[in-house]
Amino acid sequence: MYIRCRDPSGRVKKVSRIAGAILRWCPGFLVLLAVWVLLPTAAAAQQPPERQVAVNSTARYPITIDGVEVSTFPAITKPGSNVCVLTTLSYVSEEERLVFQSWSHGPKETCVTLNEPGNYTIQYTHEVLLQVRSQLRAYRSSIWVPRGARTPLKVDAVVVERPGVRYSFEEWTSGESRFSPENTIAPVRPTALEVKWRKEYLLELEGPEGTRLVGFGWHPEGSAVVLKAPLIIPGAGQDERYQFVGWEGVSNPAVEIAGAAQPILTLRMDDTHKIRGHYKKSYLVDVRSPLGVIKTEWVLEGAQLAIEAPPSVEVDANKERITFKGWGGASLGSSAKQTLSVDRPLTINALYDTEYYVKVVSPYGATGDGWYIKGKTATV
Repeated sequence: MYIRCRDPSGRVKKVSRIAGAILRWCPGFLVLLAVWVLLPTAAAAQQPPERQVAVNSTARYPITIDGVEVSTFPAITKPGSNVCVLTTLSYVSEEERLVFQSWSHGPKETCVTLNEPGNYTIQYTHEVLLQVRSQLRAYRSSIWVPRGARTPLKVDAVVVERPGVRYSFEEWTSGESRFSPENTIAPVRPTALEVKWRKEYLLELEGPEGTRLVGFGWHPEGSAVVLKAPLIIPGAGQDERYQFVGWEGVSNPAVEIAGAAQPILTLRMDDTHKIRGHYKKSYLVDVRSPLGVIKTEWVLEGAQLAIEAPPSVEVDANKERITFKGWGGASLGSSAKQTLSVDRPLTINALYDTEYYVKVVSPYGATGDGWYIKGKTATV
């Protein structure tokens, strides 16, 4: 397409649509074009206000009215005009933006035909970037929200990572309900907040039925937990009971327990663990002699116990004594020193004979001096 124009000398020139050539050879054409562009708006402005269509915008971005770009607001036009939004999304900064939402009379389309006189507004929403940071990946987010709008935030109070390991909600770094899993925030600027968690491990304790072991439950990572177990648990009778022998780890991964033989100790929580308070049955062993108690103690089932009785005890010097002769209450040898395996309660007595000393005096000598068991016959 070409346009015929006269140059300053009066000669007719065929000019293409290149803007520079038009400006040089056809300045009158630009005037006519400007009149043509402004004619609809000017004509509409001549209409009475009650018959005008006034278009406004919450963001000052150009629009088109019947294909003509307009950047002045309010833009006045006539009923039946087709008005189009040119900018639907514009970034104010890296973390703020304006987003076209709808027309004030309802439509969400960018182009509408305004058939009725009146005031119409192109509505934009000012959005800011809301970032939620979290140790748990599932609760990290970055979303655009309307500036100043109340935005609900929610996390679970407890999140299980794996059996025996969990995270418990602690707090948000900002918001209306910082210490509740359900929070609300109304950001008026780009905002970053964090949800904080407490990592916890489960400590399981095993022991004899009915035994209360202290320390069972969930504990924060790195915390020091005091384990307590009763040293003694009563048994079926007065002469048998259960005795604490130590803590042992039964979980995987295994745990090294310092001072495991102590019923009270401190354990540092670095993972979930299952620990058994180990008990063994013990029996009362009472060993006596005519002179009193030799030994009374509780002995673990299956343990070896050494006992010893004096071979003889003088009651009256060179006159009367008692002499060890064996053990009663257990199948033991005749030696005064014995080692026995304990598998039941035992009452053991050291058995003694009473002996008297017989002294024979004669001017010509005699035989028969010595110690004789009480009741036995002495031959002199």
